[in-house]
Amino acid sequence: MVISIPRQVGKTFLIGSIIFALCINTPDTLALWTAHRYVTAADTFNDLKSMAQRAELAPHVARVTTGTGNQAIEFRNGSKILFGARERGFGRGFKKVGILVFDEAQILTENAIDDMVPATNRAPNPLIVYMGTPPKPSDPGDVFTNLRTEALAGDSEDTFYLELSADHNASLTDREQWAKANPSYPSHTSARAILRMRKNMTPESFLREAYGIWDGTATVGVFSSGSWARCSTTSPPPPPAALGIAADVDQVWLSLGAASAGDKPHLGSVLRLRADRDRGRFVSEVKRIQDERQCVVAIDVKGPAAYLIPELEAAGVALTMAGLDDFIQACADLRSAVELTAVEHGNYDDLNAAVDAAGWRKVGDRRAFARKNGDISSLESVALALWGAGAKRASKYEDADMVVV
Repeated sequence: MVISIPRQVGKTFLIGSIIFALCINTPDTLALWTAHRYVTAADTFNDLKSMAQRAELAPHVARVTTGTGNQAIEFRNGSKILFGARERGFGRGFKKVGILVFDEAQILTENAIDDMVPATNRAPNPLIVYMGTPPKPSDPGDVFTNLRTEALAGDSEDTFYLELSADHNASLTDREQWAKANPSYPSHTSARAILRMRKNMTPESFLREAYGIWDGTATVGVFSSGSWARCSTTSPPPPPAALGIAADVDQVWLSLGAASAGDKPHLGSVLRLRADRDRGRFVSEVKRIQDERQCVVAIDVKGPAAYLIPELEAAGVALTMAGLDDFIQACADLRSAVELTAVEHGNYDDLNAAVDAAGWRKVGDRRAFARKNGDISSLESVALALWGAGAKRASKYEDADMVVV
């Protein structure tokens, strides 16, 4: 079962009710409810714990265990539901799992599938449920995307696929579309709650999270779906070979990115500071790191950060100047490297946010990064750092650059 569904529509209540019924009707059923994050798994447990206390269900429940890492609902007939987070390794080592729920399926990797799905092999009629919202560009959404693609193509004969969403051309303020995407509106989810989501989200995020509408499945933003997430690593970053300096188009934020040398450079987000408050500190840090590491410092002489060049030079920073053609090439090379998994990054929050906010703008017959809905200076800074490090080679990435976005 694969369910693509917006947030706050009652999916925990629906799927939880189904699992309660299956556990009660089939003795000794082992159900695992997994989420990517611990906080999500804990919230789900608290919701289902409340359900277990309802008058019609309580007689069937033997015990509820609330200890951290051991959260469980146990039934009198030997069935049980266990809860845990995939990020903490939950789900490995179980046998004869009858029900397996992958919550937050938009953040689900092949490794998690390999670890957990074999646990259902000995169950007579296992049920595997994948449910989540449409993935963001920076999410490792390949598994969820592939399940959707196969279902829509008719290639999944044994999979039930449900996609709950508004119309793809829906207005963000159309309350009929709110009701279409969210059956809990207005009785359980109020107009005020949806308006609050609309105010605090970008239009693209609102379409995914509140309307359940998928981005294009072939490519999303500046990278193809899942490619940025595949480049993530938990290894400590090596010393930088080059730094890149960028600013958002409003010149509010300054970003300092880094790239290491070697066959698989590490892209790092070093600093992101307010230009009005922390410009002096930013310049000092660039100088300090360059002195300590003897690294290149690249900056786009036509970009929003160019106004900082006199201050950097006055502080003694040796700058490597990137012209427009250089910046365009830096964007192309970064995209190609990401598509080939030829770089890595440490899942930095500001860098991930910049990837989600980025799109393309035409520059003659070529293109460069441009913001869709937010600050992308962190992304531009690592592109310049990679260019400055000399880690890219056009011939190396030539074939990948032919991928059409």
